[in-house]
Amino acid sequence: MYICQVPYLCLVYMAFYAKVLLYMNNRVKVMVFGVFDGIHDGHRFFLTEAQYYGTDLTIVVTLDDTVKWLKEVSPQFPLTTRIKNLEKEYPRATVIPGDGKSNVWNVIKEHTPDVIVLGYDQNRMEKALYDMQLKFGFEIKKVEKNFKGKTLHSSLLREK
Repeated sequence: MYICQVPYLCLVYMAFYAKVLLYMNNRVKVMVFGVFDGIHDGHRFFLTEAQYYGTDLTIVVTLDDTVKWLKEVSPQFPLTTRIKNLEKEYPRATVIPGDGKSNVWNVIKEHTPDVIVLGYDQNRMEKALYDMQLKFGFEIKKVEKNFKGKTLHSSLLREK
């Protein structure tokens, strides 16, 4: 008699169990980057997907000045509020502020991630990380899916 009666569920169970056994002995550090200006379902989807790639999640929150420089608009919430909101919703994650200068990557040097997970809309960051990937040896994974299209993108929600 099988542990599971439905073959597909058995495969899911076995894959999950294999991942648990792998991670029991190995810590896999995952890092994500973002503004996280008002956490919405799109952010939750992205962070949940990122957690599948490892055991320890580090969330790097973009500084206020960097947001203004990149997006030509200030965030609705200051950095300290954005960090507190993430810490409250993701207590097992390490939430840190990003670097003060673009493309310095001190957070990568200090926290040495095994995997960096990017969102579907982080193409500029993906290109910028390739040089660092060769130097530090982390993997880059991209969440190609989005949650309910771009309707939950922070900039679009701000316009409503």
